[in-house]
Amino acid sequence: MPLRENPVKAAIKAGKLSVGTMVFETFSHGLPRVLATTGAEFAIYDMEHSGASLETIRAMMAASRGPSPVPMVRVPATEYHFMAGALDAGALGLMIPMVESRQQAERIAEATKYPPVGRRGAAFGFAHDDYERGDVAAKVLALNERTMILAQIESERGLANVDEIAAVDGIDVLWVGHFDLTNFLGIPAQFDNPIFLRAIDRVIEVANKHGKTAGINADDVATCAKWIDRGFRMIAYSSDLRLIANGLSDGVARTRAHRATVVGVPVSNSVARPPISVSQSRTPQDSTGPQSAMAFRGRAVDPPSSKISQILDVLGLVRQAKPDSLLTVKSSRVKATDHVATRLNIRVQTVLDKYDRQLGLEAGQFDQLVLDWIAESDTGLRDALDAGVASTRRDADLAAIAHFFSRSAG
Repeated sequence: MPLRENPVKAAIKAGKLSVGTMVFETFSHGLPRVLATTGAEFAIYDMEHSGASLETIRAMMAASRGPSPVPMVRVPATEYHFMAGALDAGALGLMIPMVESRQQAERIAEATKYPPVGRRGAAFGFAHDDYERGDVAAKVLALNERTMILAQIESERGLANVDEIAAVDGIDVLWVGHFDLTNFLGIPAQFDNPIFLRAIDRVIEVANKHGKTAGINADDVATCAKWIDRGFRMIAYSSDLRLIANGLSDGVARTRAHRATVVGVPVSNSVARPPISVSQSRTPQDSTGPQSAMAFRGRAVDPPSSKISQILDVLGLVRQAKPDSLLTVKSSRVKATDHVATRLNIRVQTVLDKYDRQLGLEAGQFDQLVLDWIAESDTGLRDALDAGVASTRRDADLAAIAHFFSRSAG
């Protein structure tokens, strides 16, 4: 039986785009089969930051022998036993971190290719050749051809020597490690900084010069498109942990937002509260005079004493100062509230539940009013939110949040 081919290597050699993903956490034996249904062409299983062992990698490579994206592994260092071990386990490609010199690139090529090209140790009839018998000489040629190496350019040293690295036979992809590269360039996570953009343009230029491919990771479609337009032809779209977290949080938020639009249906405090939403505008029933009571969905509520009274007093003062806009979210301000809604919903949710119960409100009414109010702020919105959230983590005091928010609304 012929050895499994590497269509990703064939695609990039032909100048085509290849899109896959990275895996850091979900080392489930079913994952390769799930990924096969997505259209992802490759999956890079991480050992550098995940703490995964070669034993875990062996299991994932075995699970990838059925329908799956092309399995690759990011090893933790330029060490023979990591590189040869991952290939023997069945990886069709390797990502090598922190490649910084021609000499290092030559060590990588030597460790990952059989003689006469390199000095990889021989073991045939094992996992990497699917335990098949057959002509060893033919296997050597086939395995040398299908193995692909992604050299990560992610430091100022690697960038300075990128031309020499790309010139080494056996290096197929110059992969930009974007976080590390910005760190080493003194501009952490500033991916729109001209220094970083000049650096990646240099990597792309060198890759094209030597007939290699430039690769990078991106967490969203817009960024992927930006990098493709710039010249990258191998893209890892996000990673397992980001895709799970983003997908689930988006689905939960949208589901709860739909529930929150159902007006007049009681929501028990024992049920998960809807997220704070700015999609519903409110109109004050009485925007003048002393605020002895506040209106929630057309129902007056007498504020009790203590801290709730303080909060409502603050709301009342702001309402008097802004009678036409306190409870109506203007469209020009809505764009600023995504951050507010996410952070407030995550950090202050439990405290707001308590205040809802004490005021006798339906779940989410009080925090909706607070959000409507802070959405009207012109300055300091995010700083005020961060300060309020920090205070909540210390002492669960919603009055402190009102204090900080009042500064931004003032």
